[in-house]
Amino acid sequence: RIFEFEVLGSRQINVMYWGRYITALFGVGVTLMTYLLSKKVFSRSVGLIAAFLVAVNFRQVLNSHIGLPDIYNAFFLLLTLYYSYSIVTEPTTKNYFLAGLFNALYFSIKFQTFGFSPIVVAHLLSFKTKFDHLKLLLALCSSAFFITLLNPYLIVNFEKFMAIQTYQLAKYGIGSNSINV
Repeated sequence: RIFEFEVLGSRQINVMYWGRYITALFGVGVTLMTYLLSKKVFSRSVGLIAAFLVAVNFRQVLNSHIGLPDIYNAFFLLLTLYYSYSIVTEPTTKNYFLAGLFNALYFSIKFQTFGFSPIVVAHLLSFKTKFDHLKLLLALCSSAFFITLLNPYLIVNFEKFMAIQTYQLAKYGIGSNSINV
């Protein structure tokens, strides 16, 4: 009874506020990660300008208020890009693992595969010995492991998952290489 009224609130209204607070926090994280990535790749002033532009972007602010999954998707994509660039500058096992982990979190939000490319490109730019290919394998395997761990229904209900994804692809016209006027 205490949990129902004090924590969840009357008609579970507090849950809506928690969702908004968490989404807003991730929105701040997107701005911060934009700054850190831009600073790492370019310079401090470019990072500040990029963070400012993200902070005042209408869609970014809207997504931070409503609670859409796009804000989480952007946050984990930026983390994937950050650690992918870290692979280029410092190809340690830790950076490969973290790039794979954050790519799995990014993929698990909206099933988008864009995070795999930066990891592979960063690896191609940084590897020096054949042993380094094992690090790429670590990143891809850790990503696959965490995707499976976070989404066990992909294995259990694979046919249903593929039917839903096929419908989504047809609905949004992904892959049609044309502009839907």
